[in-house]
Amino acid sequence: MGAFHDISPPRFGRVLSRGRASHAGFTLVELLVTVAIAAVLMAVGVPAMTSFLSDQAAAANADEFAEALRFARSEAVKRGDSVSLCASTNLTACGEDWKAGWIVSTSSGKVLRVQNPIRAMGDLTAAATTVTFQSTGIATAGSGSYVFATLSGNTDRSRTVALNAQGRVVVSKGEGS
Repeated sequence: MGAFHDISPPRFGRVLSRGRASHAGFTLVELLVTVAIAAVLMAVGVPAMTSFLSDQAAAANADEFAEALRFARSEAVKRGDSVSLCASTNLTACGEDWKAGWIVSTSSGKVLRVQNPIRAMGDLTAAATTVTFQSTGIATAGSGSYVFATLSGNTDRSRTVALNAQGRVVVSKGEGS
């Protein structure tokens, strides 16, 4: 007769002295090394992610503000009447704090658009608290720069919304660029 061959599936794990297979798993040392590596990666990654999110919030806020300026200008031309964009704390009347939100309204006081408080970010430096467009699209009040800073205060990563007297809106990266 031929040689006997074992065709049973291979065993996984270590064989103990009594012939039982041990359960596969992690040792305490392996677990501690894994946790230590994860902690180091988090320590490096979290500040970078926080900075990234702050930059994105400043960019999004600046873009929303620029879009509101463009909307106010187009509504002034469309309606043949002056339209204003102003800072508003209660979203019904003009106020002083752009970070609390803003409203777009006609000269008769009809509110056309409302912006809720903006995302968490650093300071907002504004040329004025009210921007007014004539029916020709020219900005009669509020032209200048509106700087949306990041939480880190890094001026290279802030966003500037520039409005000239002709009503042109430009968003750029960096303060005053």
